[in-house]
Amino acid sequence: MPLFNPPVIIQENGTTQGVVNTIIITGSASVTVAGNVATVNMTGGGGSFSSTQIEIDFGTTPTSSKTFTIIDSNVSTTSHMITVQSGAAPTGRSADENEMDPIIFSGTPSTGQFTLIATSLNGPVVGKYKVNYAIG
Repeated sequence: MPLFNPPVIIQENGTTQGVVNTIIITGSASVTVAGNVATVNMTGGGGSFSSTQIEIDFGTTPTSSKTFTIIDSNVSTTSHMITVQSGAAPTGRSADENEMDPIIFSGTPSTGQFTLIATSLNGPVVGKYKVNYAIG
């Protein structure tokens, strides 16, 4: 082992990320060294992601929270879900209203459906909102 380890410049796609003395590579990767440059090619981690967009309706009576049952045959009791408010304009509204009415979601999966609890962060809301969700 040399007495002096010169610093190594770490770059990601040509952009310097930092300078280190040691590099530890884990997981599936191939490493090549040419002159003073080491190249690490990572494999895996790919995959795909798709989401579904739905429209929910809080109705005409102002409320801060409402529970919805969403029917989807891809859902099972062991499903993992990500649910977020869409930036798209729902029926009868403009998209900028989403900024004024942020909504958070929680859900419970069951066979062929899930329970979605929508809660407004800024107080009571009415009308329709679009929601994007992904099941994994």
